[in-house]
Amino acid sequence: MATGSLAKGTNVELEPLSVDVRIRLCERLQHCFDLMLEAVDYRVDVLKEHEVRHFNLIPVADYQLIRIYVSDIEKLRQLLGGTSSTLAYVSFIGHHREGVMDAVEATDRALIGASPKDSPILGYFSLQDPDLEWINLVLFDDMETVERWVLATKHKDDWAKAASYFSEIEKSIGYLTYDGAATTLDPMRLVVRNYDATTV
Repeated sequence: MATGSLAKGTNVELEPLSVDVRIRLCERLQHCFDLMLEAVDYRVDVLKEHEVRHFNLIPVADYQLIRIYVSDIEKLRQLLGGTSSTLAYVSFIGHHREGVMDAVEATDRALIGASPKDSPILGYFSLQDPDLEWINLVLFDDMETVERWVLATKHKDDWAKAASYFSEIEKSIGYLTYDGAATTLDPMRLVVRNYDATTV
């Protein structure tokens, strides 16, 4: 998943993104957002605001589990209906280490925030597959809200702890539009962190 040859323990930030990186990111995230929107569309009638829900992704076999958190169901319905304005997103793609499934869920809850009702996110979606991959998609009204969320969730501390749980994390930030049938992504920034197993 790295954007080239990355040395262990290095942090790589690419901005602006090259055409090749943008294409790869869009292709990778397009599938993830499609899964998320399919799951939300299927489950939206049982979702409650400010509540984390767990669902098995059946019959979709790509990922076994999805966790869904929504702070504003009406805005989510607007997104599904294709009437939402452009939203900001943050995505995380991580390879987690053996035996840390509970830690992955704890990371989810830390990123949402200790008090979800105070969190500025619109929706938070976490996908896990049986091959130790963790994909996390977070939606916001705008980039200013992203910045507030980053400060509120103490990302520096989260990044420092991540080496114990993950061998690599790829984070991207950008914009998303959905017309009711197709997702259009505009990635603006990419950060890849590769953790050396010897430092764990």
